[in-house]
Amino acid sequence: MNTKFTIIFLLIAINVNAQCWKQVSAGFKHTEAIKSDGTLWAWGNNLHGQIGDSTSINRTKPVQIGSSNEWKEVSAGNDHNIALKNDGTLWTWGLNNGGQLGDGTYYYKNQPKQIGSSTDWQQIVAGDLYSFAIKTNGTLWAWGFNDQALLGDGTNTNKNVPKQIGAGTNWKQITAGSTNAAAVKSDGTLWSWGSNEFGQVGDGTFINRKTPVQLGTSTDWKQVSSGYHHSIAVKNDGTIWSWGHNEIGQLGNGTYNDDISPKQIGVENNWLQVFTGGSFSVGMKIDGSLWAWGQNFSGNLGDGTNTWQTEPVKSGTETNWKQVNIGDEHSTAIKNDGTLWEWGSNYYYQLGDDTKIDKLVHTELSCPFITSIKETTLSINNLIIYPNPVNQILNIKSAESAHQELIYEVRSVLGSEIILQSSFIDNVNINVSDLAPGVYLLIIKDKGKLISRQFVKM
Repeated sequence: MNTKFTIIFLLIAINVNAQCWKQVSAGFKHTEAIKSDGTLWAWGNNLHGQIGDSTSINRTKPVQIGSSNEWKEVSAGNDHNIALKNDGTLWTWGLNNGGQLGDGTYYYKNQPKQIGSSTDWQQIVAGDLYSFAIKTNGTLWAWGFNDQALLGDGTNTNKNVPKQIGAGTNWKQITAGSTNAAAVKSDGTLWSWGSNEFGQVGDGTFINRKTPVQLGTSTDWKQVSSGYHHSIAVKNDGTIWSWGHNEIGQLGNGTYNDDISPKQIGVENNWLQVFTGGSFSVGMKIDGSLWAWGQNFSGNLGDGTNTWQTEPVKSGTETNWKQVNIGDEHSTAIKNDGTLWEWGSNYYYQLGDDTKIDKLVHTELSCPFITSIKETTLSINNLIIYPNPVNQILNIKSAESAHQELIYEVRSVLGSEIILQSSFIDNVNINVSDLAPGVYLLIIKDKGKLISRQFVKM
């Protein structure tokens, strides 16, 4: 009796991390990230279900969240998260005591839940106990805890569903700090609001602001990031500016003095982006290098020390960084090659390396992938795969009938199909010369049963 088999090859590069990650976000004590295949992964503290894997178990290394491969962007807050899918839908999960999930309740969720039915969400940011989002039409929306007027809607009332802030339709970029928020409009103006006891709003006063106020008259602001009572911003000319609380040097101006309005840091004009954490900051320059300053208890500056810095110091020697995001005391970054690196505090496993050891320098996080498949009793007589390692032609032989047809499917580690061909089982030759060097997983399937083998492409 003829039997039809399916063989699947999953390509896993020798550098298994290469081209693995697309986007990462560091929360308070956990991390969320999206792989290049659109799948969502998370690790770290999970007390309030913020990992999103339907449990409250801390995760020491990356676990996949659900099975969707349509995730576009994720933002990790204190103990909750916001995410967007490719179709423009909005999803949240985690702690919800202030309504920060926006689902109309105050109950936490331990897996992603869609918020409303809108499909025009464009940008998201999760703060401590509140959330912001911008739609494709440029409108700004907020929800969550609001006792310090963090939402910018003119009240101190919590909101458990998204509410539009003002009538503006030119909001471009939004950031959420611990006690204040800031945003850049498409006209290059800079706006801020919230609690202001340390001058973190940046309007030259100590007056709390319940609605957005413009900072100065400049129209050349590019990007802003708010942390724990402080903010950093970049102008189009490549200069960086800071304001707010500075007891640990997080403003990067060489002092421990607070500033109640934006002041330039240094004289350099080659800054590309800035990021703020608990009480520290990280900046990326045009050349792809990273620089950091402020609190450094757990090595969160990535400079190999635990020493506080009041001015930017180089974080590592690499110059191929693409994206950075930092949490309370840990930092995450993705390089141009798609590899993910982390450093800083690891007490809650937020670095995802299966330890609780802090990292003082940039440490690569291995890309999660399938290395084996649970076999389900499929038996193939005298199955041989050679040579292994292989350079050009992979040979597959067995003692099964020559009339048993096979379908060969070659897939990348990201799940995309590379090769599809059919042949018979007794003597199969597969040309793998065009494939990148790496480890492959060979799966032979038949009617729900399977057997797996590994081989290496040189």
